[in-house]
Amino acid sequence: MSTAQTLSIVLYEGRGSLPLERAVRASALRRLLESGYQVARVGIEGTTPAAPGAGAMAVLGRFLEAHPSVAQSREDEGRPVFFCNIEGLDAESMLRGLEELHARTSTTPRQKWKPWFPVIDFSRCTNCMQCLTFCLFDVYGVSKEKKIEVRNPTNCKTDCPACSRVCPEVAILFPK
Repeated sequence: MSTAQTLSIVLYEGRGSLPLERAVRASALRRLLESGYQVARVGIEGTTPAAPGAGAMAVLGRFLEAHPSVAQSREDEGRPVFFCNIEGLDAESMLRGLEELHARTSTTPRQKWKPWFPVIDFSRCTNCMQCLTFCLFDVYGVSKEKKIEVRNPTNCKTDCPACSRVCPEVAILFPK
């Protein structure tokens, strides 16, 4: 069993916070991913921040209260959770703060993110569901309209194009 732990990030825009402007959100996500952080996002309807891994979690948001009410639900779970109000911070200040937090809480260095996720070309896809059946990592799901969709792109394993190889229509792409 590994004891390696790294800081995970949650970009929180749920209850008790103000949403980020679209350009700010995109820029923050890009900078965080390029810096090697694991990032999850809680949208407008969300209430409980969650991120993969067992290490510390930093929840970034424009919180309406000094001690967000959402923080109370996380205090007893045994995982260090830090709520960081990013209102008025530029990307560099935010990253500097995260670097300090990472140094204090993580036992492993971050690795640069290599973009790897499937994209379905629906002009080719015949909805045969071969990718869903073949993928071992629960990347694909079926929409309410009974169409194949990429449901969990972060589950996709880097350099594993197995679903693409099994697709009879060559409808699964991995952009770079």
